[in-house]
Amino acid sequence: MNVACTLFPSSPRSRAVWSTLALMVTLAAPGESAAGDGDASAADMYDDDDEDKALKLKVEGHLGLFLVKPPRRHASEVVELRRGRATIRYWYSLGPDADRVACDGLRWMVFGRDQWGGGAPRVFDDTEITEINLHFVHVPKPRPGKKSRARDFHKFVEMRLSTRKMEDLEVDEAMQAVESGEGCGRFMKRHFDRYRFNSRYYKRELARHSRR
Repeated sequence: MNVACTLFPSSPRSRAVWSTLALMVTLAAPGESAAGDGDASAADMYDDDDEDKALKLKVEGHLGLFLVKPPRRHASEVVELRRGRATIRYWYSLGPDADRVACDGLRWMVFGRDQWGGGAPRVFDDTEITEINLHFVHVPKPRPGKKSRARDFHKFVEMRLSTRKMEDLEVDEAMQAVESGEGCGRFMKRHFDRYRFNSRYYKRELARHSRR
């Protein structure tokens, strides 16, 4: 199934929509850099004998999520695959309001974080994956003398998008929500398989962090 072609037909209007969004992504993407990480790479997040390593790296590339390399990239930030489902955890820093968090999630899922990846449509078109789960997680500061482990995280946002939902997704409406910075959570509740934001946890941790 060519989801990308379904979503982005070769009409002048569709090409204009995609070009506008790609430019917006380029301008809006945070200025994180992988410089200074030595010879580390995304591949170092996975075991050498992981038979799904190439596919996991492909998913990462199409979503364009990880702009930093190990060791600055936390051990929990990996792609997990199971029966056609990809689950990605991303350490989202505390600070932005709920609308910004939701709009980042919508943009990164549907269009990709950068202008090269293509987002979920590219993943669906280029692999056998039929469902993508993107989780925003918070990694608490470890106790003195302790080292942060891969399982030391708290999930506060869940986004799930399947090929079935992607086929009917209104791309223009998604782009308008992202550009305006409002309504992204409502859009995902209507058009994604799942969207959940644990605002209580997020606000509590944000308040705790600000008191330090």
